[in-house]
Amino acid sequence: MSNLPATEDGNNWTVMVFDCPSDELNRVLVDLFARVEQIKEAKIPHFTVRFGAFGKHVTISFRVLRNQAVAESVEDELNKFMHSKGLLYRIDPEGTGHFAQCHAWIHKGEINQKWNNKRCQMLNGLSRFVVSLAENSVFDPDCRIEMAHLAVNMLALQEATVPGSNSAYYLDLVAGRVQGPYLTYQIPQ
Repeated sequence: MSNLPATEDGNNWTVMVFDCPSDELNRVLVDLFARVEQIKEAKIPHFTVRFGAFGKHVTISFRVLRNQAVAESVEDELNKFMHSKGLLYRIDPEGTGHFAQCHAWIHKGEINQKWNNKRCQMLNGLSRFVVSLAENSVFDPDCRIEMAHLAVNMLALQEATVPGSNSAYYLDLVAGRVQGPYLTYQIPQ
């Protein structure tokens, strides 16, 4: 692992943001990961869903680690894949458009210590777990919801809602707090 470029450096990542029809998500994820496996320069791929229009499409932010010297060849391979799928996408989107707003990883020229190698390896494992659900034909809504619920339980969390909020929050059974993606509330003892 020591020969990998620094994961905390945004210059070492290629980020691709794309829209995918909801009913094609499982197939696109399986095909994308299979294709990236063939690109020897692309390391620890992972993704997250950044936006969704219920039942229509989702916007995926996908990134791969690579040496700066091979950035163009990795981008070329991703371009070929996306053209073959006919999906709207941008590689390393900038500006204020929809795709740029969905980038949300480390931008080029920036450093973020949060994205250390261990954390990125875990994101890769989580991404591969989701892809394995799709590969094994257990990507239906009921199974995905059950798996999400079980993952939350395994992390010693419980799903919670905060009155007046439309965001998901979690009750942390270890730390004794309610935490969402951006806010943490201490629970009075």
